[in-house]
Amino acid sequence: MTTRSKSSTKKSSSQTSKQEQKGSSATTSSSSQEKKNGDSQQKQREKSAANSSFNFDALTQGDYSSIAGTWSDASGRVIVISPQGRISVLGTTGSITVSRDGKGEALMSVTYDDGTSFGILMYGAGQSIPDRHFQTGQADPSDTSKDRLVTAYSDILDQGGSDQFRNQVLYKTSNDYSSLAQ
Repeated sequence: MTTRSKSSTKKSSSQTSKQEQKGSSATTSSSSQEKKNGDSQQKQREKSAANSSFNFDALTQGDYSSIAGTWSDASGRVIVISPQGRISVLGTTGSITVSRDGKGEALMSVTYDDGTSFGILMYGAGQSIPDRHFQTGQADPSDTSKDRLVTAYSDILDQGGSDQFRNQVLYKTSNDYSSLAQ
């Protein structure tokens, strides 16, 4: 009877060890997936950096020369940005800062001189806007061969439909920012 008890204890110990290994394997698998996702985001940023004129390192340090100039969309909206971080949106002026959001996307925070603010997502040439920003079944309709600015009033960017979204993507039209008083 004592032998059975030891055998039973060994079996129970062995089963517990196998379960722990399975749990450890699942944790390792989850960690591997997170690492793959992080690596994928990093590769996307590197690919974008190779094609884009955006200098994200400089932008996050307050040097806005890589985005300075005039940006416009198909609906006639014009944004002017200076190398010092001043911005004019349809004649209303303010200042900008650039950082990465929680999902790794470049975010320009615009604060008007009156204190109101909003965000603009920044996508470099060669970088698609993530599908999560579009209604189910839709994909990025913008010109991915160019740097783009997209006003971000919500996480779904094409709420008015793909055509409306396409007409509201801002592309750089010139390096001129002289209309923006320093």
